[in-house]
Amino acid sequence: MAKLKVMTWNVWLMEKADNILSLIKEIQPDILCCQELTTDSFINPGRNIPSEISKLMSMDYKYQQVLKRPDEQYYKIGNAIFSKLPIIDYKFSYIGQTSPDSPNYPYERRVYMEVNLKTDDKTLTVGTTHLSYSHAFKITPKRREEVDGLVDSVKNNKERFVLASDLNSLPNSRTIAELKKYFEHTGPPYKEPTWTTKSFSYQGFEASTLDWRLDYIFATKDIKMLSNEIIKTEFSDHLPILAEIEI
Repeated sequence: MAKLKVMTWNVWLMEKADNILSLIKEIQPDILCCQELTTDSFINPGRNIPSEISKLMSMDYKYQQVLKRPDEQYYKIGNAIFSKLPIIDYKFSYIGQTSPDSPNYPYERRVYMEVNLKTDDKTLTVGTTHLSYSHAFKITPKRREEVDGLVDSVKNNKERFVLASDLNSLPNSRTIAELKKYFEHTGPPYKEPTWTTKSFSYQGFEASTLDWRLDYIFATKDIKMLSNEIIKTEFSDHLPILAEIEI
């Protein structure tokens, strides 16, 4: 049996690279799923944050760019999975009909990515995604399509699988209901919020307090959950989730 610390964190496009690195170094996860990581941006010019995390933590990683914005507020942004275990396989898929350069949150391109990690005599599969924002987190045809794409990408994982993501979905949403058909929610309890620690305003919806649960870790039933917590931090607009598992 092996014990592993799994962390998921939307690090926020607007966060300074050094702040992201310092918290990850403090937590010392064995497996890290990140959303909104940039390889270059107007906030962190010339900073390839995924590469820096890998070097700082001595972790293998895979990064998948999702969006690129070329104007004055430029960025190249995507998701990544880091691991202290060797990555032996990797795949990704686009979920939903979206655009790689759409300026509209609900129609930005979204990716599901998945790695296989080498453990003693078996593999552990880890997946992550960052679902798009839907107005006030309500179900829309676009969100339904995106959730269906995610479920199709993950549902065949029957054992030794962890999904750690920013789902931009509330606990009572269709997103969570669909994932619970296949996987166990590992905690912490849904009532514990992960967003937002910064003010958010978009097309008439505003939020400025830590009242919303948008981030989750799911796993197959064979994964033993030892502990879980939401990490308190001033960095990013999301709080990270940390879970210790046994495989």
